[in-house]
Formats: sequence, C-alpha cells, structure tokens
Amino acid sequence: MMEGWKRGLMELLAGARLREGVRVEAAALAIMMSVNGTAATWLACPGLFSPADQAESLADTVLYGLTAP
Repeated sequence: MMEGWKRGLMELLAGARLREGVRVEAAALAIMMSVNGTAATWLACPGLFSPADQAESLADTVLYGLTAP
C-alpha cells in the first residue's frame, strides 16, 4: 500500500515545479511522512488539534515548503 501511495504521489509531483534540489521521491516521502505524522500525533493526543480544522493549513505548509513560488 505504501509503495503504491509513493508511486502515485511521485506521478503527481513529476509535473510540479519543485524547489531547486528537491527530488520527486523526497517530496513524495515528505508528504507521506507529514500525513502519517499528523495522524499519529492526533491519535496520541486528540485534544491537541482538529485535523478537519487544520487540514488546509497543514497541507499548504507542506506543499509550499516543497514547491517553487
């Protein structure tokens, strides 16, 4: 499952303007780790934040950190 997720992300990112020096595989893994880390953090401490309320902001933070302006 994880390999398929990584492949799919890599396909999506292949056409993106990534920041100089960021490899497509590294970008895909960073997204996967961010999603998994978000889930693990919320499961460990559900009162810390609301994934529904923070989803857009968290996604923007990850993506804008990987893509060129």
